[in-house]
Amino acid sequence: MNEPKKIYINFYIVFIAALLLIFAGGAAGFIISGKNTANNSGAESNLNRERELLTRIGEFEQREREYLERERERTTRENNRIERERERIKRTADQLTAIRGLDRRSGYLLQELEQEVNILASYFRDSCDIIGNHPDNLGCE
Repeated sequence: MNEPKKIYINFYIVFIAALLLIFAGGAAGFIISGKNTANNSGAESNLNRERELLTRIGEFEQREREYLERERERTTRENNRIERERERIKRTADQLTAIRGLDRRSGYLLQELEQEVNILASYFRDSCDIIGNHPDNLGCE
């Protein structure tokens, strides 16, 4: 029965020794890294690289904002041009409608004038016939 206790004791001793080694290694690493941070060129180069990347990202975002602003201005100009073109087309359509109305009205006036001329011509012919066929007409003798 002594032997099972011995196995447990050995296991506990090994486990405690492993924990002490892990803690001692961690403490030693922390102390060593704390003393050599100023001389660590790898960390500094990483920081420089990160700063450079952040700068480049900022420049990219600035270019993107400028591009979007230019696109917004171009779209506004294009919309204004389209609106002016629509207004010009509407004015042209209104003018064409007015001209067609005038053409219809002038056509109607020409028809009225033709009717009046026909009435006057008929009256003139009838007057000439009456004058020519009248017995008191000296021209008949």
